[in-house]
Amino acid sequence: MKTSWVLCQTIRSDFADPAVIRTVGPAWGSWETWKEYKTDNVVCTDLNQAKTLIQRAFHAVANFYVPKDFYATLGRPTGLRLYDGEFKGAAIKNRDDIVALNLTASTSDIVLLLGFKLAPISSTADKLEKTYEEAYQYNIRGIIRDNPSVQFVLVNYEYDLAPVFTELENLTLDSLDSVVELLV
Repeated sequence: MKTSWVLCQTIRSDFADPAVIRTVGPAWGSWETWKEYKTDNVVCTDLNQAKTLIQRAFHAVANFYVPKDFYATLGRPTGLRLYDGEFKGAAIKNRDDIVALNLTASTSDIVLLLGFKLAPISSTADKLEKTYEEAYQYNIRGIIRDNPSVQFVLVNYEYDLAPVFTELENLTLDSLDSVVELLV
């Protein structure tokens, strides 16, 4: 049984001990999570940021995933990992989360979600903020729903869960201590 982590790109630096995460399985996350958590598999959906990271030879220290469409523009560097697919709309936040989650779901039996906030959307949110949040939740819910044989676990989840997630049979909540005890 393969277990992997996906760390939200806005995860707090003190949310979990990176050493504990590594005892359970490989971690996936945005380039924004790498410095603090040293994620094994790093996603970057921003072309300018990918250029900067490649200039620093980032793809030599981590499995670095970028959209296939970036490859030629980035100079076809050796060791770069590519994925197919694109986002249909511009109003989607935390795209790296969505890509990491999608890639992980295709290769894991258990996906542990750390630092995510899948809470009900605030009624006081402005229209643009609400649109971004709805698109983010729609994409995450779709990945979980479309992978019914994968168990998704929100670890140390701190919020109420949005109604669109409560009917998903393959999404549960658990504590980090319990996950470590069960899987190590």
